[in-house]
Amino acid sequence: MLEEIPPPPSPLAKGLQVALRISIPVFLKPPIEAADKINVVIRRENLQQLRLSFTNSGNASAALSHLMVAYEDSPEQAIAGQSGVTYLLAGQLRDLLLDCKPIDPTKKFLIRARTPMGPVILNAVFQTE
Repeated sequence: MLEEIPPPPSPLAKGLQVALRISIPVFLKPPIEAADKINVVIRRENLQQLRLSFTNSGNASAALSHLMVAYEDSPEQAIAGQSGVTYLLAGQLRDLLLDCKPIDPTKKFLIRARTPMGPVILNAVFQTE
């Protein structure tokens, strides 16, 4: 993350002054065998949105990008998706709200994503209210 911080105005300053705040996430590998363990629950938020609740019960962080929600029987047809990166720290619960096409809650869902280690496929449980 890169953010410009406006400096206090100085009447004697000439030229351009720029102050920046830089945030870089640092992930350390634990001394024991580390692996993420991600579970996903899908809920219908409304007719146009799905809420994905990710839980990482493993002992390593996960970085998921290019998320795509699909039915298990047609994995290439996206119902919903997001291209940004979603970080899940060990032990973390995180919700994402995604715009979606109309869904059939009786079908089985899966989520395809990319990680730094390569592509992953996550099985998801659809939860009714």
